Amino acid sequence: MKAKELLSENHEVLYGAFSTVSNIFPTFEILNDFFRQGKDSCDQDERMKEWKPFELNLENYLKIVNWWKEKYPQTIVDSLGTDNWEDWFVELQEKLEKEA
Repeated sequence: MKAKELLSENHEVLYGAFSTVSNIFPTFEILNDFFRQGKDSCDQDERMKEWKPFELNLENYLKIVNWWKEKYPQTIVDSLGTDNWEDWFVELQEKLEKEA
């Protein structure tokens, strides 16, 4: 599945958005907002190739969440009070800073 490959690759990229995501995962709408961008705006060194923008249907999103939870069992799905990728990622970073 394209989404799994993309998230796996992004997780390994230095400064990739998903390199910091482990125990909080974006909601259906927010993850699709990320995939629709066709690139990771956090990857400013462009270590990851751009992709053709796409969206997941709900069934495939749930498969992705379950796959992620297998890797990171403590994962929760949370919008962090946001409705788009950029705001979600900012909230995630602020939350991680507070916990550090």
